[in-house]
Amino acid sequence: MVATQRSDDRTLPAEIRDRFGMRACLHVGNEATNDMILGKPAFADGGRATDLRYNIDRGICVVNHSFATNTKYTIVRTHYVRAHDPETRASDQITPIITRALHHMTATGRTVRAAPDNITDEPPPPDHLTDIHTVLHDQPRVRTQIVLTRLAELNPAVYEGWSFTDLKTALAHHGVAISKSHGNSVIRTHDISHALTHRSTNHNPNGAADAGN
Repeated sequence: MVATQRSDDRTLPAEIRDRFGMRACLHVGNEATNDMILGKPAFADGGRATDLRYNIDRGICVVNHSFATNTKYTIVRTHYVRAHDPETRASDQITPIITRALHHMTATGRTVRAAPDNITDEPPPPDHLTDIHTVLHDQPRVRTQIVLTRLAELNPAVYEGWSFTDLKTALAHHGVAISKSHGNSVIRTHDISHALTHRSTNHNPNGAADAGN
């Protein structure tokens, strides 16, 4: 697929555009651009994207083949649909789509369930222990500085500013201590795997301390 907002011989070379059988054109300003996109002689044959109104017929394009209607050119509405607007007297184009979708779901035996009231756009809190286990890459032990770098690559929004202290605190929360190997601070995969198993066994997915158990 090739898409461009600036249709000319540089963005749509003839040797490339002539290989495409399916073409769609939004509003363009002249016959030459129209035929460059839809192919000659689209304009003469009635495929005229020049007739589309700039900034009004949004999301509407002329397509050079229509498998639905078996016509040479057809006008297709893509993504842009409008709700009822009393000021412009625009008709409601959204409700009929929803109605057809619900009818189709009912006809095919799919159950339409009401959305729960407690929907939130907030992402779930990060699982530090699982993320650390992921970046260890099953290596027996990894230096803490490398772990911090890999965590920042895995989820920059959470880990980009993490320091050695942040890493140590997160591990201590799960009862994991940073080890030493040849004078370097390291995290051992065995320790993380053991902590994950312990957490799963104790039904403690959020990593909270099992106080009182």
